Amino acid sequence: MASLLSLEAMHPETRSCWAFAVAGAMEGINQLTTGKLISLSGQEIVECDTTGEDFGSEGGETETAFEYITRNHGLTNESTYSYVAIDGTCNVTKECSHAANINHWL
Repeated sequence: MASLLSLEAMHPETRSCWAFAVAGAMEGINQLTTGKLISLSGQEIVECDTTGEDFGSEGGETETAFEYITRNHGLTNESTYSYVAIDGTCNVTKECSHAANINHWL
């Protein structure tokens, strides 16, 4: 969690909090189910979840981010798909390297 707070302090001009909230929730889900705490990629969500009301660092919705993770069969880790504080093109190679997944969400 400290890493998420430091990222926000370094890049307060971006509105990617929706993506990092979902990545943080996924970290907690993964720890509860596997016992392993893995830092997951908010940047993947920012760049690759482009459906519905999700607009990268311009804002988005947590519900569609969870839908993206479910459709994608997982989320990669932070070290593989690091935060860069800008919108870019989805890196499909990194996107396919799943570190944690969920089967459904409510």
